[in-house]
Amino acid sequence: MITYFIILAQSEGNGLNVGEITGIIVLSIMILTGVGTYVHKSTKFRTFVKTTLGFMDKTLKKIENRVDEFTEKIPRIEREIDSLKTVLEPIHDINMTVEGLTRKIDKLNESDYVGGKSPMILNPKGEKVLKESGISYFVEEHYDEILNLVKAGNTSNAYKAEGTIINILKSYKNRDEYIGELETRAFKSGTDVSTLLFVAAIHIRDKIFKSLNLEVVDIDKDKQKKNHNRA
Repeated sequence: MITYFIILAQSEGNGLNVGEITGIIVLSIMILTGVGTYVHKSTKFRTFVKTTLGFMDKTLKKIENRVDEFTEKIPRIEREIDSLKTVLEPIHDINMTVEGLTRKIDKLNESDYVGGKSPMILNPKGEKVLKESGISYFVEEHYDEILNLVKAGNTSNAYKAEGTIINILKSYKNRDEYIGELETRAFKSGTDVSTLLFVAAIHIRDKIFKSLNLEVVDIDKDKQKKNHNRA
């Protein structure tokens, strides 16, 4: 208010009227208010930046500490992995031995259902399993699929093609959609699923060979060539 009267007194000598003087005062107030607001907001902004930077600094330090802790643990982790490998290697060897023994046992068991050395043919015991289990209906129902799977395998000669057929048929025991039916058929014939599928493979082999333009009589020849090459 005092400032107002001072300006008023000084301006009378300069020819300014009351309206002009009032405008000057209002403008001055607006400028001062704007400057005060800016200073106030600038202070808040600086405080915000300072707080944010402080939080980021603390966070980075925590991350650095975690990284240092993990780095220190790496040698111990590596030692534990090496120790685990040492433990697992004998187990792997045992598994390989068990798998090898299982295959040999399967072959001995399968030999009870075929006659002749090569090519293999179902003997009376094999024919009995084939009939009582009804597995021939299963392989006929899925013949197209079996044939396509065999074609995708190794059929470079008669001996290898026979092995592929046997492996393809045996792989059906690992398929959830068929295992129930296969177990039932094996039970009916008094045998296991693996033997049942072996019998099925020998049963359907000749039909598949015709589709592959292979001769069953060549199985033994190709087998002898393989043994000769090994020697």
